[in-house]
Amino acid sequence: MELKNKALSEQVYIFNTFFYQRLLSKPVKGATSSYNSIKNWTAKVDIFSKKYIIVPIHENLHWYLVVIVNPGLLLQMAETIEQPYILCLDSLGGTHPTVFKVLRSYLQQELLARKGLDLALTTKEIAGKYSSKCPKQENLWDCGVYLLHYAEVFLRNPSGLLDSIQVGAPTITCTPR
Repeated sequence: MELKNKALSEQVYIFNTFFYQRLLSKPVKGATSSYNSIKNWTAKVDIFSKKYIIVPIHENLHWYLVVIVNPGLLLQMAETIEQPYILCLDSLGGTHPTVFKVLRSYLQQELLARKGLDLALTTKEIAGKYSSKCPKQENLWDCGVYLLHYAEVFLRNPSGLLDSIQVGAPTITCTPR
């Protein structure tokens, strides 16, 4: 995917749709974790220099979108106004606590491998959030379309969408082109 906004494209990293499933898979023979099977996927990218990491997830025949916000703040030990967090946008309204745990573990391993930081990441360091205000599908087969819509709306104005989620305003709306 190519973003037209050059400044935004430098702030965003989008994983492919196989990423999360690979994290869940059993470690390859001789490896201690599934991280070893995906660590080369970001060998040329410093994900901690990105403001947003987008993770499309396909799990149990359902698609939803996860955005890791401000992962670079994990490198700072000081408390700041902005905090890193993981946001889940699910058109069926699922909360997916396992996703937050798996992605925290991934970030923890990435911090160790790429930055030499051995941090235990908990909900205190990087909270898991979900938006109950995003549009919901009315059937069981439109989830992929909703994921694409969430991604499109997010990429149009990431900070605007995130701000509206924080203050409780309606978050994602369909707008005619």
